Amino acid sequence: MVLKYSSRTILITILFIWNSSYSSGSPLPFIASKGLSNSKVELSWEYHSGEPVSVLKSEKESGPFAKIAFTNAGRYTDRDVEAGVKYWYRISDQTAAILASDYGYTKPPAPRGLMPDEIIKSRTKPLPRPLNEEMQARWDRHLSVMDDYYENYITVSIIIYIGKIYILRGDLIAFRNFSDYTIDYFNKTIYVKKDGMNPIKFHSKRLFRFLKRCDKNRINELEILPRLVNNAIFFCVRRDNDVQTGPDGKTRMVPVFEALGMSTEYFRDNGNWRSSTIVFGSDTKDLDELIEKNRKKK
Repeated sequence: MVLKYSSRTILITILFIWNSSYSSGSPLPFIASKGLSNSKVELSWEYHSGEPVSVLKSEKESGPFAKIAFTNAGRYTDRDVEAGVKYWYRISDQTAAILASDYGYTKPPAPRGLMPDEIIKSRTKPLPRPLNEEMQARWDRHLSVMDDYYENYITVSIIIYIGKIYILRGDLIAFRNFSDYTIDYFNKTIYVKKDGMNPIKFHSKRLFRFLKRCDKNRINELEILPRLVNNAIFFCVRRDNDVQTGPDGKTRMVPVFEALGMSTEYFRDNGNWRSSTIVFGSDTKDLDELIEKNRKKK
């Protein structure tokens, strides 16, 4: 009985303290929207004193904060925002006491990807001619390890058709022209770098089996992999956002992409690409679920 009474007493005390604070004008959770809109950050709160509050804003968590509104509406829409930039907000009462704070941002802009017609139309160039016999021999040696990895012409056509549907729906974004790459052998992952973006992650056991085959044929990956990466198109899905602080001191949310697949050729943009294309697929099992999740957000 003593234990039950004691627990009940504690509960009543907690409720009394909470209700006293609540009735004196303290705000319930102050919420700033995060990536829900392309052009605005929505702020909402509840404040039960009936008095208006000041809405303050800063591009840095530590301030300085500038007053952007004075209202008792319990909500405010900030439209003076830059896409993807992270802002910190506070509400304060008339004594300048800070009542609550939160951060918000608009949807980070995604870089433009390739459209299917752009991919196909660009591949119309004839095969290059070797400058000398040594170059021809090197090309022949490199191409010999790729024979078993070429996709069937019909298979490539089907992949293009399906990929086109996903790209036009906005479920996938196709990128090419990469500045660099790094390899994580232990996790069978390659990260390709594109200016203005986070490195794109691509996990593919088949790609690393290909590199192993090159090694068995005494072909250094540094001879062939840079060429394949530079000629590649990565078909990507948006996974998350990363936080980055730029030279201007602003904190931005940068979209993070993971590749669902990679298509590449030894010779870029040649007319025979359908019969000389290698396709490496991702082994990341949850990417299909991620595509479906992204579709539901639209």
